[in-house]
Amino acid sequence: MSSIDPANPMSLSRYSYVLGDPVNHSDRHGLEQDCVEDDDCCDPDYGCECDPCDPSCGAGDAVRDPTRGLLPHANDSCGGGGGSPPPKKPKKKKNLCDPNDPTNAKVLSFISANSAAASAVSAASGLSAAFVLAWGGMESLYGTTGAATVNNNFYGLTNGQWAGIVSCPSNASSTYVCFSDPGLLDSAESALTSFGDKYLKAGLAAQANGGTIADIAQAMANAGFNSEYGPGVYGSKVNDAAQAIAARENCP
Repeated sequence: MSSIDPANPMSLSRYSYVLGDPVNHSDRHGLEQDCVEDDDCCDPDYGCECDPCDPSCGAGDAVRDPTRGLLPHANDSCGGGGGSPPPKKPKKKKNLCDPNDPTNAKVLSFISANSAAASAVSAASGLSAAFVLAWGGMESLYGTTGAATVNNNFYGLTNGQWAGIVSCPSNASSTYVCFSDPGLLDSAESALTSFGDKYLKAGLAAQANGGTIADIAQAMANAGFNSEYGPGVYGSKVNDAAQAIAARENCP
C-alpha cells in the first residue's frame, strides 16, 4: 500500500504492472516500479534509488528493502566497512509545471478549474481555501473520478441525506449522489453543512487550535467522514494532495 501515490491514479490499481508502462519500468521486487535514471520515482525524503553496491551510491540516495520499500542508504549496506560516503550524484529535478506530463496536467487542470470555488467555500465556511482544494483533490483524484466528472461529486458522498443533491443522469454512478455544479462548490458545501454541520465543526475546531491541513482532515475523519482509514491515514492523504497542489500553484 505504500506504493500508492494520490497524485498518480494509476498507482491505485493493485493489478497494474509498473503503472501500465513496462517499456520504461520494471518491478524486480514485485512491490512497485523500479527507478530508472532521471525519472520521477524518487522519494522526497530519501532521494533516488540506487544500487547499494555501486560506489557512487551514497548518503542522500535511497536503497530498496524487499519488504519496506525505499529506505535511506547506509554506507555499509553492501557489506563494506562504511567510511566517508561518496559524493552525491546530481539528480535531475522534475519540472512540475510541464503540462506535457500527465500528472502535472491533471493537477494543474484541477487547480485552474476549482481554486475559485475553494475560495468561495472558504469564505462561507471559515475553513482555509487550501484545505478545501486539497480535500477535494484527494477525494476526486484531482477531478478525474467518475463521481467527479459525471456526478459532480468531488468528495465521494454516497447515498444518504446530503444537502443540495439533484437527480442523477442516466450514466452516473449509482453509488454516489449528484450535484448540479460541475466543480467542487456544491459537493463541498454539502459535505460541510449536512448532518448538523458535524464535519465542518470538527474541521473548524482543529483549525482554531492551529492544526495543519492534515490535522483538519483527520479531525473530520475522526468525526466519521471516511472513517474507514487507519489512524492518521486520512489526514496524511489530504496533506499529500495539498503538497502536490502547492508545488504547482505558481506555474505560469
